[in-house]
Amino acid sequence: MLRETIGIELEGLDKVVTLGRMELDEFRNLTDNFKCLVYSAINNIDLVIDGATSKSLNHDIITHLVRTPRVNQIVDVLSPDICNGEAYLALHWRNKTAERPCAFSKKEKEECDTIKREVAHLADIAASAIFDKMQEYKLDCIYVSCPLWSLEIIDHLAKKIPRDKIFLSVNLTTGREENEEYFDDYYYLSLIEQEIVYRAEVFISAGSSNWSEFVVDQRREDGKTTYNIRDLPGMPKNMTSRMTI
Repeated sequence: MLRETIGIELEGLDKVVTLGRMELDEFRNLTDNFKCLVYSAINNIDLVIDGATSKSLNHDIITHLVRTPRVNQIVDVLSPDICNGEAYLALHWRNKTAERPCAFSKKEKEECDTIKREVAHLADIAASAIFDKMQEYKLDCIYVSCPLWSLEIIDHLAKKIPRDKIFLSVNLTTGREENEEYFDDYYYLSLIEQEIVYRAEVFISAGSSNWSEFVVDQRREDGKTTYNIRDLPGMPKNMTSRMTI
């Protein structure tokens, strides 16, 4: 895909290396052998290359990985639709334990039913914890980004929050007709929603999600209030690790 769209030819998997397989000097030499070098999870290593530390490298990466002007323009147009233009809390909800065996593969119905009951119990607890955060920050409206198979969280939130104060991408209608191609493209819609949750007053990220982490890194860089769903008061630690939301 990268080759066809923007002319980038990636190296083969045999060229993917980690610090655990080489000395730091050898790793540093990669900058001389390749036009482009990608650092993955650099927060987890104490890396210094040409005087640049992991922290400064991470800052450079985060501040350059921004969404396109077109995405920002679309969100500018949609903003009045999001909680009627008022401040809001944003939530990214992923039920990964249920979606892996039950949405993307053929698990036994009995096993999936058991998983879904556990997730429903967790979602009810999470809804209360999310509502408490909204009260703490005096916010009465929430934007929820979640896959279609995880919409049950909306029913749990609606027990605490008026339904007309819970917004999803389907509620964003201003300028939608002229931008329908972007809403029909799930990848592009994902970028639009990332920008929406980035702009939120408070963001609660999913327990384990690269999508969430991308926004979390940006928000932390800009000093925006951000929480992980697993760290909210009242969330049972044994269940969050079991469900991997």
